[in-house]
Formats: sequence, C-alpha cells, structure tokens
Amino acid sequence: MNHLIMLVTLRCLDQLKGERSIYSIFHLYKGKRSSQTLQDANLYNIKPYFGILPQISRTVLEEIIEYLYKNNYIETFKKSYIITTKGKMYLQSERSLFLNGWLYSPIASIFWDRLCVLIQTLSNIIHFNNRFIPIVRDPNVLQWVKNFLTKQSLPREEIANTLYRELYNCLSKLTDQQATIFVRKLTGRKRIGSTNEQISNLLSISSHEVQLQFISTLHFILHQVEKNREDFQILGQIITEKKQRIMTLTASTQKTYQLLCRDYSIDEISMIRKLKKNTIEDHVVEIAHQYSEFSISHFVDDNQARLIEDCIRTMKTNQLKVVKEALSIDVSYFQIRLVLAKVGGSV
Repeated sequence: MNHLIMLVTLRCLDQLKGERSIYSIFHLYKGKRSSQTLQDANLYNIKPYFGILPQISRTVLEEIIEYLYKNNYIETFKKSYIITTKGKMYLQSERSLFLNGWLYSPIASIFWDRLCVLIQTLSNIIHFNNRFIPIVRDPNVLQWVKNFLTKQSLPREEIANTLYRELYNCLSKLTDQQATIFVRKLTGRKRIGSTNEQISNLLSISSHEVQLQFISTLHFILHQVEKNREDFQILGQIITEKKQRIMTLTASTQKTYQLLCRDYSIDEISMIRKLKKNTIEDHVVEIAHQYSEFSISHFVDDNQARLIEDCIRTMKTNQLKVVKEALSIDVSYFQIRLVLAKVGGSV
C-alpha cells in the first residue's frame, strides 16, 4: 500500500469532513486550476497538498480509498467519507511530510531544474570535461546557469564545495530515505540521475511515495533557504524570482476581474463575455478567495454577510444547502459562497 499517500489522503478526508467527494482530492493532487478546486483548497485548509502528485491516476486514489475503508480508517458519510477514531489515532501517531504545494509549486520545478544543471555542470568542469549533454534541455534554464557561472568570482571548485555544504545542511535534517531519494535523482560527471521507478525498485516503495518524499524534500529545502537566506550563498541565488501566489487567477477569471475593476456589473460582464451568469459568479468567488483586499460588499450587504457568517460558525459546515436552509433571510448560494471565501470556511 502507498503508505504516504494513504497518510496524506487521510489528512485531506479529515479536513473535508465528508463535504466533498474523493475526486476533489484527486483534482487537488493533480493541481487542477479550476474554481472549485481552488475554493476547496482554501475553504478546507488543504492548500499544502495542491499539485503534489500530478501523475496520480483515479485508479490509484480509488485503491487507496478502498484500502482505508476496508481497514476501518474511514467510513461512508452521505456520498463521501469521514475518518474514524482509528483513522484519527493513526494521524496522531504518524510524522507528517513537509509539504506546501500552494506556496512552492510555482518555483519548485524551476529551482530543481537549475540545481540539476548547475550540479552537473560543476561536476564536469572541475574534472576538466567541457563536453556533456545537459540533463535539462530548457534553454531558459541553460542560459540561467551560464549567466550564474559567468558572474561568479569564486573558483568553480569552491562553488561546488559551498553548494555541497549547503545541501548537506538541509538534507542532514531529513530522513536517510529522503536524502537518498534526492541525491539519487541528481546527475553528475559519471552518473545519470535515477527515475522514480528506478528508486522505487531500489528502496522497495511505490513510485508515488518516491515522488512525495522528493517533493517534501524539495519544499523543505526551499523553506530553509528562504528562512535563512544568509546561510545559503549558492542556493539563495537559485531562487531569484520573487515568489508569486500560486493561484494567480485563471485566464478567464482574470478577464472578468479586469471588467469588475472598470465597474461593470455581473450581468453586464455576462453579456460582454457571452458567458453564463453562473460562470461569472464563479469567477467572482475565485477572486474573493485569491485577493483578501477584494470587497464583496457590492454583492452582499454587511447585515447579510454577518448573518451568513454567524450561521457558518454555528452550523460548522461549508455546505451551501445546509447554510441556506438554516438562515432566516433570503440569500443566494452565490452570496453564501462569497462569505465563505472571506471567512475561510467553517470553524
């Protein structure tokens, strides 16, 4: 059984409280940038798991759910699942991975590609080999490495030694398995980095677990570098871009946002863009989730917002129908969704 994915999936199910189907977790793992997935990530505080398993299949997730159910870690609840007492005890006894997909997904792959090529280049140069095929062929990555080395005043061997110490500093804080996976994936002068499948065979764990361990390690390194940048002379330079929110608005929502900023109403935007009103409302909710400075007062008056928020907190749910039926005032699902976006879900 995919132990780590089982653990992460249990954590997601615990947060979802039976209010979403298992496929909301599937889309979360895949990093699907739909309004629903982004809203779920925010409402249920499962942002760390966004985009951590882009290669996972529905079949694998369904097998994990079946295993959890048969072994009494979860039980059915309406059309979904909630975790049992046994499941909660299992979560409390297990050490969690360091994952922050929401924060680090935008920069993790670029960081890794640059690091791989830089290490490969240094490994070859200090052994007097200037003819090799880069492990990453992205011209932007190759140009970055070339520019980086050109502007360095330190000898190449000293750069390599410094980079080694910085990586050792990070990896020594992790498990032997995590460090092994990370190092095995690196390419040097006489060795090509291993694939997840090759490491899976070596360590007798699933390739998905290899990927989770690797992503966790990568996120941990990024966190360490950002927290103590003065201690990472080389790694700190690899993270050159200012981190952007992973959820910059989806392309269609961005167009709606631009029209909202020009004071067009939802109905007007619907006509201009030739989209259904419900679609534009989805965009507005996405904007409310993404931008804390975005005011919803144009769509929900203060009294309505207060009553909706009180109801959400009292009912302890993010389910729109439950909230709507419990309210003493007539509000739309759209208005409830906007308030949910601002209060961050049930308490």
